[in-house]
Amino acid sequence: MNGELDHSIPVTLQVWNLRYSSTSSLKTSFGFNGTAALKEHYGRYTNDRDLAQLVRLYEKSALLHRISIHGGRMVAPRIPAGGSTIDWKDYDAEAGRFLDGTALSISDPLPGASATTADLRIPQG
Repeated sequence: MNGELDHSIPVTLQVWNLRYSSTSSLKTSFGFNGTAALKEHYGRYTNDRDLAQLVRLYEKSALLHRISIHGGRMVAPRIPAGGSTIDWKDYDAEAGRFLDGTALSISDPLPGASATTADLRIPQG
């Protein structure tokens, strides 16, 4: 037996059939600056496409860990000069899927997970 001990220890396990929501119940959000993250990853600002892709990866990773993050690309919704109508197109393209629960698909570990809190940037006047 080469000096090894051969023992068995009886173990009894109780398995509970629990279901957790895909979305965290923690109503907080952690700040994230996508531009700063991009510079850390690539050593410099590369381009808007790289920024958008990296922000999506971080936001998706946060959801997979049941965490909400805010800030992203750090771009506020646009308000046209002289107008009072906000252009939500870019903001919705970035944040919409994480707010409505469609960022993670049915094949992801937490399908339907959504951010619990959002931080809306105010355009610079």
